[in-house]
Amino acid sequence: MKGKRFAGVFLCAGLMLLAGSAFGQGIFKDGGKALSFSPAESAISLALAQGATAEPKAEKAAPAKKEAKPVNADWGGFGGTGASYLPLDFGPLKPLTKDRGIDNFGPLWTIGGMGGAIYKNFRFGGYGFGVSQRTDGRVAGHTLKAVIDFGGGGLFGEYDTSFSRKLGLFFGTQLGAGGLSLSAKGADLGPEEKWSGDAGVFLAYPYLGVWLAPVEWMWVRLDGGYQYFHADLTGEEFRNDLDLKMTDGNLKGNYQIGLNICFGYMPQGK
Repeated sequence: MKGKRFAGVFLCAGLMLLAGSAFGQGIFKDGGKALSFSPAESAISLALAQGATAEPKAEKAAPAKKEAKPVNADWGGFGGTGASYLPLDFGPLKPLTKDRGIDNFGPLWTIGGMGGAIYKNFRFGGYGFGVSQRTDGRVAGHTLKAVIDFGGGGLFGEYDTSFSRKLGLFFGTQLGAGGLSLSAKGADLGPEEKWSGDAGVFLAYPYLGVWLAPVEWMWVRLDGGYQYFHADLTGEEFRNDLDLKMTDGNLKGNYQIGLNICFGYMPQGK
């Protein structure tokens, strides 16, 4: 058994010597001088070695793009027209109408418009309105007439609370100035058969309303509030040529309901 083991060891050693001799002959020649490799071969070998061992470089993450803010996202504008229902107590005007035998004035339907700018939930701008109503009749063969003209304008400010792009609530105030003009014609007024008187008024209208937008560029507004004014009709100018009073007291404001159709642009955030 020992002889067989020694024989195996010698056989392995011989094979290793034979392989080493063959390897040495492959890399040495011409009297033991080392073979030289060309620069190109060396560069290629080095590049392959580096490529095999180098870790791949992590790609730089692209910076996140900021979402562009829409142009004029906070600003808008609008304009429109509408009508308001204003019932007044025309008792102070009986000397101008009923006392002369003609009907008194009825509720006023004012026609006007408004327009301005929108900034986020705020709206501000200007408004104006006017109305003229006439009443007449035949008395003792004569035609008697009476006319009331009322109008004014100013500035407004509102705050809007929107439920969606199509529906919202708002409240605001209109502040301005106006004028009330009364006139009459008839044979009962004296030699000139006519009379007129005017009064200036301060206007204040606090209101609450709702708007509905069937399309993006148009919306309908319904508002209600109190139209405050106080017209002093007690001066000498409110007497006719016969020195008879044409008014019996002052004319005051009352509640008002308005309907407007507006066209414009609401901010995207609305």
